[in-house]
Amino acid sequence: MLQYPTDAYERWKTAYPELQEQIGLIQVLQRVQQELLVTPLEVASQLSPEEITHALASGSSLAIVEALPVSDERWLTAFAEVVGAVVDHFPTEAGAQLLIQIQSNSVDVAMLMLDVLDQNLSHVATMAADLDIEPDTLSFYAAATLLPFLSAYAESVNQQLLQENWLQGYCPVCGREPLFSIAGDETRELFCHQCHSRWRSPPRQCVFCRDFTAHAYIEEPATGVEVEICRACFRFLRQVSDAQLQELDPALLDMLTAAAGAHVEAQGFR
Repeated sequence: MLQYPTDAYERWKTAYPELQEQIGLIQVLQRVQQELLVTPLEVASQLSPEEITHALASGSSLAIVEALPVSDERWLTAFAEVVGAVVDHFPTEAGAQLLIQIQSNSVDVAMLMLDVLDQNLSHVATMAADLDIEPDTLSFYAAATLLPFLSAYAESVNQQLLQENWLQGYCPVCGREPLFSIAGDETRELFCHQCHSRWRSPPRQCVFCRDFTAHAYIEEPATGVEVEICRACFRFLRQVSDAQLQELDPALLDMLTAAAGAHVEAQGFR
């Protein structure tokens, strides 16, 4: 999990005054996630190298093959801490009601984590309706809770096995689509926002449909952000540098490059 010193957030607030509230929330979440951050030994993969290789060769993400060894009570405590921190920063009636329901054990948090990890959106939507909260908000809380656990799990996996056995367009650890493409001179890596894993991908083909002929790079004129587009499947992926990821929190970098995404979406890409 990427971590940033406290003074970094103050620099970002000065540099991007229009995003002060959002940066404050990012800072709050990072602090809670650091407090929750468990060592790889606590949530380490128990798969053998052979089992990891077999799972990756079959196209399966590891955290889906092997359930995270986290107790229901641990999930409940972690989820309550994340929701409580967000509600303290951005007080809302919906957030306060959710926190009350969590504290009264009215929320099956362990099932929510499993559904979000499995991307079972229909179950998440049903649970959100039962809790009288927006599905996107519930997913946001759950994803923020999952991050430190998935990050620790990812760190426990032999990275060489990932590099040698995975070229898919989705995360080898948690199965999410990449948030960013990270370009090198003759290489490309993909970055997962959910667990902060990075993995290699062939640089001159579409991440999503693997088409070579329709893949292209364009620069969004207003921001100068480069975007990978595919005219075969009409998907796009924002491109950032390794230096940017080291300097800026991924959530902030996501916000700062959102205009580039909106620009290509207006042209029919998704």
